[in-house]
Amino acid sequence: MPRMRAFEVSGIIEVGMYEYDRRIALMAMRDVAKLTRMGEDITGIRLNVPDMYAAPRVVRAAAVALGGTYLVEDWTTQHANFFRSIEITKHILFIMLSAVVAVAAFNIVSTMVMVVKSKRRDIAILRTFARLPQHPVGLRGAGQPHRHARHRPRVALGVLVAVNLQTLVHGLEGLVGFKFLDAGSIS
Repeated sequence: MPRMRAFEVSGIIEVGMYEYDRRIALMAMRDVAKLTRMGEDITGIRLNVPDMYAAPRVVRAAAVALGGTYLVEDWTTQHANFFRSIEITKHILFIMLSAVVAVAAFNIVSTMVMVVKSKRRDIAILRTFARLPQHPVGLRGAGQPHRHARHRPRVALGVLVAVNLQTLVHGLEGLVGFKFLDAGSIS
């Protein structure tokens, strides 16, 4: 039969976890000893370690030191469901964010492929202006002097891209697995 005693409540604490807030009461040890008729015996010891993530290691060492005759547990085993749900949530968020990135990348690649397909005739006409396929279109225009110095970095970047255009296109075709400028299909 459980024993009942009247105690005066001197304060209420909230630690923010429902399990603790719902069922933990802090009392003086002598009052608990009288209530449970334990006398001077101690039924449990709580350890406070500076590094809370070291608790499983400290618990294992304590269990080995005590010889296995006592129940020893740490906060990670007491709240295993809570930490398991956090781990599952992390995995689900990773999968969802990966799916969002994959969809965005697919949309960008498909948009680029559609633009190139729609501009095939224009690209073919521009390529006919070059003397040889190795000479990119616009090299003659990029070499002309400009009035303003602020255009020089843009011109240099344009020349660099134009000179390496075929290499860039072949690299992109290899990456995507689709041939953008098939010489046999341009009419």
